[in-house]
Amino acid sequence: MINNIMLDSSEVIRYDEPGIPLYIRGGVLSEYPDMRYACHWHEDFEFIRILEGTMSYSIDGKRVVLEKGDCLFVNAKKLHYGFDIARKDCLFTCILIHPALLCANPTVFKELIDPIVSCEDLPYQKFMRDDPEYEAVSEALDEVWRLKQFRQEGYELLAISQLLRLIPPILRKARSIEDKGSLIRRDPKLYAQKQMVAYIVQNYMLEISLEDIASSANVSVSTCCRIFKAYIHQTPIEFLNSYRLKVCAGLLEDTDQSITQIATSCGFNHTSYFSEIFLKNYGCTPSQYRKMHQ
Repeated sequence: MINNIMLDSSEVIRYDEPGIPLYIRGGVLSEYPDMRYACHWHEDFEFIRILEGTMSYSIDGKRVVLEKGDCLFVNAKKLHYGFDIARKDCLFTCILIHPALLCANPTVFKELIDPIVSCEDLPYQKFMRDDPEYEAVSEALDEVWRLKQFRQEGYELLAISQLLRLIPPILRKARSIEDKGSLIRRDPKLYAQKQMVAYIVQNYMLEISLEDIASSANVSVSTCCRIFKAYIHQTPIEFLNSYRLKVCAGLLEDTDQSITQIATSCGFNHTSYFSEIFLKNYGCTPSQYRKMHQ
């Protein structure tokens, strides 16, 4: 998969079955460059379950530390990504489901699902072992993963039924926030962050500067750097290079283009620098990566 991030920084989800917006995968953090996934958002609810190790997760600029056994719900349309600064590996399951798949009845969707989607003050909900809801949530996510591994006919229906078990505690949290009133002021910096990420995704193949990135959101260079540090924990140029590397890795896997062609097409003007930064992030040279994935 060469590039699954759209121009507005939303992610195109390659669902398990065409037409059924359900995605169930196991992941290893070391598979991603610099131990982090590209910052993105999507229309789906996301559930993360940590099987081994630890991982930090950033949701709309808020950092959450996840340890073995922890479960995380990420609301729809929230800018997020997983990473680990300590560069320690993490094994996890990731489940995405479009809210519309949870309920076909318009009235029930409006009353029970949409309050979660539209709750701006609920970017995520973390479930730990001391949480009264933890056992039910962890059991449901583990069962969804088990169903995917066996893939018996109709497993999607059983998976959806398990995910429906998770809606009540999340809905209660959204209702509680709604009753208290909005506690979080809308952050214009988050909108600027999405604009700058979208600009990078759209123009990564060109020679773009820090000034260009800042101008795309009509902010100063210093403000641009502060926003990236706050929301993505990278400098703008670090994010640009990590995104370029992600696209390069896809091209190495899926095309026969030369390494020089790939580097140039993704905005790296010098093959030696590309090889150096690729080795630093992936732990192997571009040639070695291609051999391993072909």
